[in-house]
Amino acid sequence: MKNFCYLIILFLICNFIFTSDLKASKGSKKGTAGAHELLIPIGARGAALGNSTVSFARGIEALSWNPAGLVYEDKMFGVIFSHNSYIADIDINYFAAQVNINGLGNFALSFKSVDFANIEETTEDFPEGTGNYFSPTFFNIGLSYSRRISDRLTAGITTKYIYENVYKTSASGIGFDAGIQYVAGNTGLMFGIVLKNIGPALEFQGKDLENEIQTNPFYPTSRTVILKSAPFDLPSSLELGFAYTKLISKNNNIVLNCSFENNNYGNDIYKAGLEYSFSDVVFIRTGYLFIPEETTYIYQLTYGIGLKYEINSIEIGVDFAYRPVKFFGSNSIINIQLNF
Repeated sequence: MKNFCYLIILFLICNFIFTSDLKASKGSKKGTAGAHELLIPIGARGAALGNSTVSFARGIEALSWNPAGLVYEDKMFGVIFSHNSYIADIDINYFAAQVNINGLGNFALSFKSVDFANIEETTEDFPEGTGNYFSPTFFNIGLSYSRRISDRLTAGITTKYIYENVYKTSASGIGFDAGIQYVAGNTGLMFGIVLKNIGPALEFQGKDLENEIQTNPFYPTSRTVILKSAPFDLPSSLELGFAYTKLISKNNNIVLNCSFENNNYGNDIYKAGLEYSFSDVVFIRTGYLFIPEETTYIYQLTYGIGLKYEINSIEIGVDFAYRPVKFFGSNSIINIQLNF
């Protein structure tokens, strides 16, 4: 009970610090944050549950939702491969590996990249294209640590390096995720809080922001003018939620996930997801995100399935999520997980 009181106090402090500035400038900050690749989901289980798994994310996939859940991976080693077919022919690839060190906790290293394919260069002189192509490079590398504070309370943190490059212009910076999860005894209730993408602003720099201008039309003199890019904030958020798990019978179990997200880049988001499992082998999932302030939201009801099986002490998991998207078709996410 004392740990749960600490959890509530910590949440109140985080909520006050994070939301005080947002409430004063919520409207003016819409659309000002950058590095939105950090918001693209890469865990199929959590995505199928409407991104609502802040309190029930477990194992190596928890790196995407709440690093506090990493410590629930009991196997010594684990890896996950994930691919997200995103909108507008954009692909997201993700890889992470974790190690469980007895007495210290769980450590993980992750890598996420965005594939934009080739884009034709356009200029003032050739607005239809020059015939040259380039491909932006967006990636982030994360280092995570999670451990048990008590038998009911876990905590985790992720430090991530963020890099964005478009032709000859780039921006880079550091961001942090930090979260906790609490299990309320044998009640079936779990609670979670996570702060995501906390860090200094990023700014683009490079040769594409330099322009050579002629200073005198009668003499071959010129001057290089450097355009200064406006700094942009990371898409920071505070998310809290709960989960309730119920064993219906010996082989049948359901988990309800609900969460609320307050952020610096848009409106508040309400999330919910439901998972049914049979013998902890077959999983069926669905979820939904709801934004009351928006009349048109492109993301719709999400769906997903999963399989988990152990062969010779190697646990193999395959998860798939499908998310219909208005105007852009759909997203499909698949990940393969190995724990041994």
